[in-house]
Amino acid sequence: ALLFFNISQFVSAYRLLQFYKIHQPGISYRFNLRLYYKGMFYNLFLPGGIGGDAYKIIALKNDDNTYKQLTTATLLDRVNGLVVLLLIISLLTAFVAIPGFEKLLSLLPYFVLIGLPCYLLIIYFYFKPFSKILPITVFLSLLVQGFQLLSFYCIVYSLQIDAGSFVQYAVLFFVSSIIAALPFSIGGIGTREL
Repeated sequence: ALLFFNISQFVSAYRLLQFYKIHQPGISYRFNLRLYYKGMFYNLFLPGGIGGDAYKIIALKNDDNTYKQLTTATLLDRVNGLVVLLLIISLLTAFVAIPGFEKLLSLLPYFVLIGLPCYLLIIYFYFKPFSKILPITVFLSLLVQGFQLLSFYCIVYSLQIDAGSFVQYAVLFFVSSIIAALPFSIGGIGTREL
């Protein structure tokens, strides 16, 4: 689980690098990976994922870029991951019913069908420099979530949880990934568990 989790973070850092390279082509993967893990550390005690992102933006700011450019790149990386997460959740919910959430989850595929093209069009028309990296970043987002799922599976397997419940737990895991990124608590503590 630890191995798969870290592979997912290596891929996620590489995805973020694709966004940063639009305005800062000289940034290296090694530097960005260190920055990424430092950002994860700051996320432990700052609200949601905002603290680590703010740290990365401040650390990358130089004469060749602006805070607006770096914030846009960071935000688009987050949205890219969110779109893929919603796509995965909507696919998984086709195979499982979660009591109490049937109505909401039945609407999710429609949101994805409408939201995905809207996302692509917004990027194309309003953030044109980033449109050329969308295919690779969407693919990298799928890889990130795939390795996250493998990590999650290893944990569930080690706890000897019934394999028949795996898809239900996977849906909850991915939904909790979205909730934990929202700034509801310090470092997202308790939100994923809730």
